[in-house]
Formats: sequence, structure tokens, C-alpha cells
Amino acid sequence: MGQRDKALEIDKCILNLFKAEDDYDWETGFNTAEINSLGPKDLQVLVSVMINSAKRWWRIFQLTVGKGEEGRRAGSLAAKTCMGGIRVFKEAPAKKLLKDRSAVFPGYSLMMAVLKGGLYHDRDEFESELGESPEQFETELACNFIAETEFQQYHHCRALAMKADIMRRHGRYEQAVALTEEMKSVYKPHLHSKVILDEYVSDHCGNMLAASITWLCYLDRKEVLW
Repeated sequence: MGQRDKALEIDKCILNLFKAEDDYDWETGFNTAEINSLGPKDLQVLVSVMINSAKRWWRIFQLTVGKGEEGRRAGSLAAKTCMGGIRVFKEAPAKKLLKDRSAVFPGYSLMMAVLKGGLYHDRDEFESELGESPEQFETELACNFIAETEFQQYHHCRALAMKADIMRRHGRYEQAVALTEEMKSVYKPHLHSKVILDEYVSDHCGNMLAASITWLCYLDRKEVLW
């Protein structure tokens, strides 16, 4: 058993503490009654553990891509666990009692990586349940991230960059440019670049600003660049 497998076993033991009856299962997560019973601190711990577990599954996927069932299962569980954590945070009544909601922020960023890789194996199931297209699903995810981060500057910058990237991937370059303009009004590279890099692995805001040059050229709005 490798270090990540051991870490996932520890994560599962922690998540078991929040289950009412059965042990925690990566496939099924938590039911509504269990979510409703969480207090504010419990909610923060549970969501943090779920998202960290999703990161571990995602890393296993990256290391096993192309290796058959092991890779597919790791990718699927990364998505399920991450979306499960986001869902728990969204639905828990205790969320209203939290001033600091940063526990869930890395989950949104991780889901962006999963979606960009086309590796959300249960996307069809999600769309069937929610009646959403891929663009609607991804846009709603980004809008929720933006709403959650409204008063936390560098997280808010990352959320705006995420939505700009989604608009770009769906060919909505005007909206992508507008979002980068909004992001520029908040994003201060000398203050935010390093903390975004530390928190989210890459400075996605700087990346989107650089990419927006290409979008403006595509839209024949080169005069904005000068």
C-alpha cells in the first residue's frame, strides 16, 4: 500500500465519524439527514477532508492514466468525491453560520481541472438529474464559486478566472474578455500572484490575462491592447 492509499484510508476513517449508520463509501457519500446534522466546525472538517481525498484520487489518476480500470476508477472517484464535498457544503444548513467558507474553494478549482480533462465520468448522470448541458453545469459551478468568494479577494480572482476559462472553452469570447476585465479590477499581481500560486498550484488569473490577448485578437479588438 502506497502513501496515498494509506492517506485515503485515514481520510475514510475520518469521514466515517460523520456517518449515522453505515461506513463511508466513496461511491455514495453522505445522505441528506447526515448533511443536515452537521455543525459549522463539522462541516468545515468534513468538506476539507473530502476535497483533500479528491486531490489524492486525482493524483492517482494522473499517475495511472492509460492503465485501465485503476485509472478510470481513480478519475471517477476524484470527481465524485470533489462534487460530493461541494454538494455537502451547498446543502448543509450549518453553512449559514460560517463566516469563513474557504474550505470549499479548492474543490471548485479541482473540478475545473477534472472538467477540462474531460474526465468527469458521471457528468451524464449529473446532467440527467439537473437537466443541464455541459456548459450550463460548468457555468453554474463557476457562478457558485464566484458567489462564495465575493468578499475574499484573491479567491474571488480565481473564481472569475475559472468562469472566463469556461466561457473561452465554449467559444464565448466576449463574455470571457468581460470577465477578465472584471478580474483586473480586483487582481493585483504583486499582492495576489504568490498566494494564488500557493493555494491553487498555478496563477490562473495571470494565465487568463495572457490568454485574453489572443481572444481580443480573435475578436478584432487589437486597439484595446495598445
